[in-house]
Amino acid sequence: NADGSVNATLLDDGILIISGTGKMKDWNTSDGRDWYAIKDKVNHVIIEEGVANISKNAFYDCTSLTSIKIPDGITIIAGSTFRGCTSLTSVEIPNSVIAIGENAFWDCTSLTSITIPNSVTSIGDYAFYNCKLLESIVLPKTLTSIGDSAFYGASKLEQITIPNSVRYIGKDAFDETYEGYVPFSNGSWIARDTAYDSGSKRYLSISGTRQTVTADFQEEMAGKVQEFIRINNLILDADYYKH
Repeated sequence: NADGSVNATLLDDGILIISGTGKMKDWNTSDGRDWYAIKDKVNHVIIEEGVANISKNAFYDCTSLTSIKIPDGITIIAGSTFRGCTSLTSVEIPNSVIAIGENAFWDCTSLTSITIPNSVTSIGDYAFYNCKLLESIVLPKTLTSIGDSAFYGASKLEQITIPNSVRYIGKDAFDETYEGYVPFSNGSWIARDTAYDSGSKRYLSISGTRQTVTADFQEEMAGKVQEFIRINNLILDADYYKH
């Protein structure tokens, strides 16, 4: 630990308890962690209140880890925290988290869904890279940045809705096989390799070059996006994000 007051205890049933007060230290490599020698025995992690952060590489390659509950008060999920946790299926992220670091869930190949709370403002590069079973993700209205290749390899995703708060989407943020669509509440959208800007009424390829689309495709996408806007407005009217 960083200041001598955070401890790790592994119980016989595979539960790793991180307790104490203050900060966990960052590990530059995954094999430098205090529990590296027993990492394959860890199947669940409990981080108790009082622990101020989750450190870089903390649970990297804990291949037996299936679930973790992150306590309120943690603000950042650091880089490569859960990278290579190939059995991870359940993550509870509290409303105190404001950033998900680069590579945080890289190769979490058993993760099927995750809800990112309405506090997170940035998702780092490669954060959910190769999460190939990820089918559902809820992005919060506070989100401003999606990093490079953030969801690349998440080929099971069928629809991602991006809030108007997003100002940056990195290169290859979504998988090349992604065949769903990304609607925005102003009527703009991205579908496969085509982007439509409702402000300029222009169709562009993802690379930025002018794009030609068929009338049938235009009509299909217009219908989908208008339905999204209708449902989104109903959700907002119900004050969905307060729950």
